[in-house]
Amino acid sequence: MSEVAEEGGAPRRWGLGDVAVGLVPSFLTAVSVLLASGDDADDVEVTVGLLMANSLLLWVFLIGVPLFSTSRKGRGPVRDLGLRFERADLLALPLGVLLQAVVVPLLYIPILEVLDRTTGDVENEARELVDSASGLGVLVLVLVVGIGAPFAEELFYRGLLLRSVEKRWTLGVGVVASTVVFGLAHFQGIQLPALLLFGAVAGVLAARTGRLGPAILCHVGFNGWTLFWMLVVDRS
Repeated sequence: MSEVAEEGGAPRRWGLGDVAVGLVPSFLTAVSVLLASGDDADDVEVTVGLLMANSLLLWVFLIGVPLFSTSRKGRGPVRDLGLRFERADLLALPLGVLLQAVVVPLLYIPILEVLDRTTGDVENEARELVDSASGLGVLVLVLVVGIGAPFAEELFYRGLLLRSVEKRWTLGVGVVASTVVFGLAHFQGIQLPALLLFGAVAGVLAARTGRLGPAILCHVGFNGWTLFWMLVVDRS
């Protein structure tokens, strides 16, 4: 069992109810997708401005709920969720790069063959977003995708969600649940295998170390490689 789960002290009264509150934006997104008619949803242009607006809404819940819940009903995010870093956690950064640069492309070779799709179909949304960025927009994109999203998503999914499920059932169930919910909450069909792969690795890192530091840095490397490739390599 992780060191976070083994620590004594005041009881932790946060749990799956708090997770449900944090998933409100994802629920609203699902409803909007279901209500969208025709191809209207596909016609929405993905821009840095839209990304930032959506991210700020998500972060109010993904960051706000874990911080509020553990502070008011537990011992705080550091003790309850393992929100801390150690020097050894830096090794997770190249692991995230390796996953995105090598493992994910290998994973998609048989998937694209079966679905009769191309890598362009997988990269389309990310490339559209990157292509819309210029000047200050590039900095915003890097901060949101490369730093903000990894922190917010790991705090919620590998922090509050995983630990809440662990409290109710077991650590292993928590890893699986956080992986599946993380993948589905992105509502990106063809990217789901990559999201599940990353979610599983991040969940194992959080479970084995009892810290969110490795998962966050792995996420930074995972997202950062895509940004580097599309912003630097493809534009050079």
